[in-house]
Amino acid sequence: MAALGWWLSVENAKRQGLTLDAATLLEESLAFCAAHQLGDSSSVDRWLQRNGTSREQLENMLAAHALSVGTRHSDPQRFEKSLLDFLRWTGDYDVLLNRGRTNHDSLPSRDQGE
Repeated sequence: MAALGWWLSVENAKRQGLTLDAATLLEESLAFCAAHQLGDSSSVDRWLQRNGTSREQLENMLAAHALSVGTRHSDPQRFEKSLLDFLRWTGDYDVLLNRGRTNHDSLPSRDQGE
């Protein structure tokens, strides 16, 4: 399901004509390498081999992820509404809301800690 959301947000970004600058792609690359503990070119090459992909495909994936994130941040209210509707559809909204209320109620009040 997450892959579908990613694909839809990338397609939406393309329809809107959104583009990425080199700095954004560099930031995306650095974040990806940090998350996957890829510290040098040879570790990236090993990752590519393990994942059956190429540098070109990795660059496309980085760009797609950056576009996906950019689309979500470009209109946060629409994204939030969509997320809440999805949670209601799956039945998770009520569960998460009650869990949040329970966790909030179990926290000590600020007055007690002072």
